[in-house]
Amino acid sequence: MPRFDVVVANPPFSYRWEPTEAVGEDVRFKNYGLAPKSAADFAFSLHGFHYLKVDGDMAIILLPQCTFPWRVWNHASAPC
Repeated sequence: MPRFDVVVANPPFSYRWEPTEAVGEDVRFKNYGLAPKSAADFAFSLHGFHYLKVDGDMAIILLPQCTFPWRVWNHASAPC
């Protein structure tokens, strides 16, 4: 299985992710676990980590909501 020095990704936003037991057995997710149904963007991140060398770099475009819980994002984006 190839490993790369650099992984660059622009996953499709609002992708419908339907994790199943079969997907849970996929080698890409075995080391990190399976992303929940509500987190397709996280599944794409796990996919990138799978192909990344230990000392590699990854750049992935994600919406801010993907990196913050909704309650934090809603508070941070509230008008002052």
